[in-house]
Amino acid sequence: MNMMFDTAPDDPQEAMIDRIRRQLSVRGKEPGEPLNLLLIGSDARGETGARSDTLIFMSINFVDRRVYMVSIPRDTRVIIPGRGQDKINAAYAYGEADLAIRTTEEFLGAAIDSFVEIDFEGFKELVDALGGIEIDVKTAIHDESPGYNMNIPAGRQEMDGETALNYVRYRHGDSDFSRTERQQAFLRALAANTLQARTIFKLPRLINIFDEHVSTDLSEREMIALGNWLRELPRNRLETVTLMGASTMIGGISFVEPDRLFLAEVMARIDAGRSLKPMKSMDESGKMSMEKRPVFSGAEFRVSRLKRVPVCRASEQGAVSDL
Repeated sequence: MNMMFDTAPDDPQEAMIDRIRRQLSVRGKEPGEPLNLLLIGSDARGETGARSDTLIFMSINFVDRRVYMVSIPRDTRVIIPGRGQDKINAAYAYGEADLAIRTTEEFLGAAIDSFVEIDFEGFKELVDALGGIEIDVKTAIHDESPGYNMNIPAGRQEMDGETALNYVRYRHGDSDFSRTERQQAFLRALAANTLQARTIFKLPRLINIFDEHVSTDLSEREMIALGNWLRELPRNRLETVTLMGASTMIGGISFVEPDRLFLAEVMARIDAGRSLKPMKSMDESGKMSMEKRPVFSGAEFRVSRLKRVPVCRASEQGAVSDL
């Protein structure tokens, strides 16, 4: 066993990290390695064989004290093991969390240690239990078409569970990327509210919601340890980005063709413990277009990740430079 587990650090924050590493060591994790999770949002509503609605790769870097959340658009074209080409959200329908994890690992070229799955009704109850959340709405939504009755102005809005759930689910009239951005905004707001100190008084209700709506292979001790560590994490150390791509039609089916160079740069930055902010600005501005970009096969991309190929410089392929 590593000696760092044999001596308790003097600093309280380091002591907390040390406890988490002790608990995760039984999962085969080395002290300096990040913990990689797959967050799965399911909108099954009682259906069997339903597709996942939200997929987020979350990497927790204890050493550099950063948490990365990489949202994968649900229409992203991938190869699903044993199934072939399909949208990434179909993996959950074919094999639930296990196949969703395997598919995401193949796509990202990164090992996933654990998963956390929550159905959207759980999100709704969680928001109401917290007394609502405040979300910064970038673009107003006004839609009174059949099946939709939404009127959400732009700006910071207080939302109850029902409104927040409709905001996250809404897809009519905009793209998969806009929907993914709304999900990220929702999760950031939810995390900010959940990790506040006053939430401790609501723990019994929150625990009941988790028991009913959340599935995970993390132990209760690991969940508590991670929650305590995340509560102490400065907000600017939680970084989010949406994987970019281009809409395309293949065989009459609409897919998002992933930008492999953008993906490689994001994963390289996560490996190195560096900020994703330059990637996020490109994500929002659309400067990282698919035009004139090299296309990697899945095998080539995984090999490059294993070899830790340095990130591309702007002079090479138009990617951002090292910071």
